[in-house]
Amino acid sequence: GGEIESQDPISTPVGTKITVENLFYNTPARLKYMKSLQAELAHIVDVVNRLSLAHPEVAFTLLNDGRQLTQTSGTGDLRQAIAGIYGLTTAKKMVEISNSDLDFEVSGYVSLPELTRANRNYITILINGRYIKNFLLNRAIFYVYGFKLMVGRFPIAVIDIQIDPYLADVNVHPTKQEVRISKEKELMALIKSAIAQSLREQDLIPDALENLAKSSTRGATRSVQTSLPLKQTNLYYDSNRNDFFVTPETVQEDIKPLVSKSESSVSLVANKQQPTVKQAKRSADDSDSEHGKLDYKNKSKLKRMLENLTNEETSTFPELEFFGQMHGTYLFAQGQGGLYIIDQHAAQERVKYEYYREKIGVVDSSLQQLLVPYLFEFSGSDYIS
Repeated sequence: GGEIESQDPISTPVGTKITVENLFYNTPARLKYMKSLQAELAHIVDVVNRLSLAHPEVAFTLLNDGRQLTQTSGTGDLRQAIAGIYGLTTAKKMVEISNSDLDFEVSGYVSLPELTRANRNYITILINGRYIKNFLLNRAIFYVYGFKLMVGRFPIAVIDIQIDPYLADVNVHPTKQEVRISKEKELMALIKSAIAQSLREQDLIPDALENLAKSSTRGATRSVQTSLPLKQTNLYYDSNRNDFFVTPETVQEDIKPLVSKSESSVSLVANKQQPTVKQAKRSADDSDSEHGKLDYKNKSKLKRMLENLTNEETSTFPELEFFGQMHGTYLFAQGQGGLYIIDQHAAQERVKYEYYREKIGVVDSSLQQLLVPYLFEFSGSDYIS
């Protein structure tokens, strides 16, 4: 190590600059267990991000080889600190939460269900300005989202908890990140109610009636559904008119004979005078030289299979009669099988699935550049990894 030569107070401008050199000068054993530069830099960025979220009143700037990785404004607004770390687009999709009781005071921001990540690293829980890890508090956050999230997806959350220091035991782990909290069940219920109340105020499911009103104001012609029996086999799709139609029945005209009756009788007499030629007949058991693999002994089985294919119905969806709608989301119809409740969202997904399943095999070589490019924002840790 080194020796302290002098220690005197000195006036410095506002702010702190930390310079670290020869970090493992007298601890070479720790240098041996260091990971790659990218992994260690990612840990440093994560620590600075947690500190920036814990203290939004302090402006943080992290540089690496002259490249800026993190920068916060230091205005004291937590939403601006989130925008500086995760991007402006992410900050716009965060909703504020707030709740309190006699022992705890909870505040912060959580993301809408549409904004998710693939791991739990984007959940930041702070107790009195210190970042901690607590499994039960994380489970309380996931419980509120429930089925609003897809499997394997996690929300973004920054939750600040102010408690009496006597209610928290920080001497559980050497890193001081794992904290044992007294009245932990009451704190979990407080977090659940705060997140649930904030998400309840948001319009998470678009209203179908509102979308219909918007589309009607655009002046677009409304498509009329063609009423056709489902067991029709003479249907065809017109790509120009974007609808299904029934093939018109063929009209047979009276065919007039090209020759008169006298001429036909003469030709008939002439044909009778010609010698008849006997044609050889092949039995059903004889094998075909061109199609040697065909089994003529199972002719009855093949005939039965062809009859089944001919009699197979073209559609198994029952004929329904629509009679109502609820909450702009569910459709009610009746049929021979009883009452049918159709989810419009699921039905739309099915229609799109059928559409793209047919279009996926079509190769289109036409390319077009975007008029306005898409901008994707990533945090410093995502950029490094």
